[in-house]
Amino acid sequence: MPRAKYVVLTLIGSTVWNAALITAGYVLGAQWERVADAIGPLATPMLVLIVLGIAGFMLVRALRGAT
Repeated sequence: MPRAKYVVLTLIGSTVWNAALITAGYVLGAQWERVADAIGPLATPMLVLIVLGIAGFMLVRALRGAT
């Protein structure tokens, strides 16, 4: 991917993501701790799934390259 296109798309994606987080923080205000309490138990299983997904992707890609 050309560097300029990468930078523009990354800027757009980062702007959208940061706007969503800033808006959520503004809307939640002092209630952010309640959200953290609700999401806390889900953090570890989600991290495990992400790591397994990346490892699976890399394994499949390595196996396809080997044949």
